[in-house]
Amino acid sequence: MIRRHPILFGLLLLVVVGIAVLIIRHRMPKPLLVRMGQVEREETLKSVVSAPGEIRAHEMVDIQTEIPGVIIDLPVKEGQSVKKGDVLLRIDPLQASAEVAGARARHISGAAEIERIDAQIGGAQANLARQREEIKSLEADLAETQIMHDRDLSALKRQVDLVKDKTISAEEFEVAEAKAKASAQHIESARARIQQAKADLRAGQMTVEQLRAAKAIAEQDRAVSKSALDRAQDQLSKVTITSPLDGVIAQLNVDVGERAVPGIQSNPEANLMTIANMSTIEAEIEADESDIVRVALGQPCEVDVDALPDTPLKAHVTEIGNMPIRKQTTSQEGKDFKVVVMLDDPPKSLRVGMSCEAKITVGVHNNVLAAPIQALTTREVGVDEKGAYAPPPRPAKPGKGISSQSAGAATPKGGKEQSKKTKELQGVFVKDAGNLAHFRPVKTGLMGETQVEIVDGLKEGEEVITGPLNALRTLEEWKLVKKTDIIKEE
Repeated sequence: MIRRHPILFGLLLLVVVGIAVLIIRHRMPKPLLVRMGQVEREETLKSVVSAPGEIRAHEMVDIQTEIPGVIIDLPVKEGQSVKKGDVLLRIDPLQASAEVAGARARHISGAAEIERIDAQIGGAQANLARQREEIKSLEADLAETQIMHDRDLSALKRQVDLVKDKTISAEEFEVAEAKAKASAQHIESARARIQQAKADLRAGQMTVEQLRAAKAIAEQDRAVSKSALDRAQDQLSKVTITSPLDGVIAQLNVDVGERAVPGIQSNPEANLMTIANMSTIEAEIEADESDIVRVALGQPCEVDVDALPDTPLKAHVTEIGNMPIRKQTTSQEGKDFKVVVMLDDPPKSLRVGMSCEAKITVGVHNNVLAAPIQALTTREVGVDEKGAYAPPPRPAKPGKGISSQSAGAATPKGGKEQSKKTKELQGVFVKDAGNLAHFRPVKTGLMGETQVEIVDGLKEGEEVITGPLNALRTLEEWKLVKKTDIIKEE
C-alpha cells in the first residue's frame, strides 16, 4: 500500500530521520558558551600601578599658637601670598607683658640680694683680717711678757742666794718675788686673750662660709628668675606669629576677636591657618602592598585630577613609604603604603586637597606577544616526572570534560595504578578544531592593564578563552565549548 503512495512513504521517512536526529542531539553534551580573545603582538606594553590620592604642596605648614589669647590683629586673608617673616596675626600681649614685668622684678630683686650678701662677705672678710692682725699682736705681747717673766725669775733666783747670805733684806726679796708672780699672771692673761681672739676668728670664718652659702642660694634663685624672665620674654615674642616660609594662605580658620588656643599638631581645631608653598606641587597616593613592591623612585606617571578631567599631568615618583599607613580600622585586609609623586608642570588652577588618581608606569616592554589578562587562570593539574603538564587523554566521545588533575603516571596493563603527581600551574584555555577546551600552561612577563606578556606557551594569532569568569574558574579539560559574544554573566 505504501509503495502505491510514494509521497506518504517519503513523509514517513522524513519523520523517522527527524526523530533520530533529535535523539542524537539530545544525547550529545550541550556546549559551554564562552568568549574568546586573540593572542596579538603589541608594539608597546606598559605595566601601570593606579592608586587614588590627593593634591598637596611639597611645603605645607599648619600654623598654631603656643600661648593662649584673643586675636587682636589679622593682616592676612585666605588665598593671599606671604613671604617668610611676614606678620600673620597678633595675640593680645597684656598677660604676657605682665608676666615679663613680674619676672624682671624678681630677677632685679635677686641681683640686689646678691650685692647685699657680697657686701656682708666683704665686711666679714675685713673683720677676719683685723682679727688675724690682732692675734699676731697678742702673740708678740705674749712673747715679750714671757721674756720679762723669765728675767723676773732669774732675778728672783739671785735674790734667794742674796737673802741666804743676808746681803739683801727680806723686804727686797719679797718685792722681787711679787714681780715674778705678776709677770706670770701677765702671761696667762695674754694666752687667754689669744685663745679668745682665735675663737673670734673661727666664728668670723664660719660667718663668711654661711654668707657664701647664702650667696650660692641667691645665685641659684637669680638663675631661676633669669630663666623665668627669658621664658616670659619668649612667650611675649610669640604673641606675634610670622610666616615660616614663602607661600599662600591655603586655609584661614580664625578671625579677629576669636581666642587662639594652643593644641597638639594632630588636632585640626588648633590650626589657625595653613600655608602652602605652591611652587612645588605633589600628589600623595596610597598604593596597595601588592603594588608597592613594583614602584621605584624616579618612575614616570600620569596624574588625573578629578577637577581637571581629560587633562593628565606628567609627574615622577619622589618618595616611597617604608611603613604601612596607620588607619583607625583594625581590618585584616591588605595594607596601603604612601607614595609621593611630584608634578613636572603643575597648572596654577590646582588647589591643595583636590582628589586625584596617579598611574605609575612600573615597566615598559616593546614588541611583545600579549594575551587578554582575563584569560589567565591557575589549575591544580597532573604533571609528569619532569614536572611538565600531563593532560588527561582526549576522550573518544567529547562531552562533559575531564578534571585536569586526572593526569600523571599511566596505569600499566595488568598492574596497579601508580600515584599521580599534581602541581599548581598558571595557564590559559584554548579551543581546538573540535571546539574542545584545552589547558595550556604559559610563562608570563609584564602585566599590563588589560593584557599580559606571554613569554612562552602561545603563538601569535591563537585564540584563548577569556570568559565568562564563573565558567573559566570551573572549566575542565576537553570540555565542549562554543564561541559567542553575548553571554549573561552570573
